Amino acid sequence: MPYWWSGFLVIMSGFLMSSIIGLAHGIYNQFSFAKEVPIQGIVQVAKLVTFIVCLILVVSIILDKSPTYILSGFGAIAAVTLLVFKDTILGFVASIQIAANRLVTLGDWIQMDTYGANGEVIDLGLNTVRVRNWDNTVTTIPTYALIAGSFKNWRAMQESAGRRITRALYLDLHSVTQLTAEQTTDLKQEPLLKEMEASLWQDGTNVAIFRRYAEAYINQHPDVSKDCLAMVRELQTLNHGLPIEIYCFSRNTSWVFYEHLQADLYDYLLAQLPRFGLRPYQSITGIMQP
Repeated sequence: MPYWWSGFLVIMSGFLMSSIIGLAHGIYNQFSFAKEVPIQGIVQVAKLVTFIVCLILVVSIILDKSPTYILSGFGAIAAVTLLVFKDTILGFVASIQIAANRLVTLGDWIQMDTYGANGEVIDLGLNTVRVRNWDNTVTTIPTYALIAGSFKNWRAMQESAGRRITRALYLDLHSVTQLTAEQTTDLKQEPLLKEMEASLWQDGTNVAIFRRYAEAYINQHPDVSKDCLAMVRELQTLNHGLPIEIYCFSRNTSWVFYEHLQADLYDYLLAQLPRFGLRPYQSITGIMQP
């Protein structure tokens, strides 16, 4: 048999094996657990090894030498090989660790500030991971960087009972006072404050009453998760007012729902401040014009 015919058969065998690997990968992707344990990196390595073996066999046929003769020369170029395939080798090791530990799967929302990535994973390759950012740009990250560096995966949040809301209202310190008799009479009619301790009405400030009111409001809100912590707390006083922080969890983790709920809670409580004789803090940056 002519050497060119043998080489042709080897090349065709390589393409056939590559097609079989691709077919097996396609079948694997039909299973429900394929998204959780992606093997695209391993598949790419298998195809790469297949073509390397085919290349060695073709060269040995052309030179009419044993494949072991060709392999014996690899020791001399090992350093060059490692340099050329450095990213591939690192990516292969990283792909195994990612698949084994389920660090990242297709569709995950990841954030990696080092590479400017903040969005959904659309491709997990041997050498690169592609992320579609929320502004519809695409960021490419070396696969091994996910192991060598640190990144944030929001999958656990999306699968949890809620997404955390932490936003503060900054109050003007000059508006913090004891409640007047008229305000006390009015607020005692508020259903959300009827369960409050009597001692707070006697000795509490308008901020203390407002915190109880805000906490009761978020606890009864239908869109706030009842399975997670919910509270309203007072933070350390700063040079830009007294921070009153809303701390709770949205029952729905989708981005749009979360942002709407966060804004609704903040807007409602901001509008209730005058009832308690409170004012939001605003820094004056210039001279007000009449």
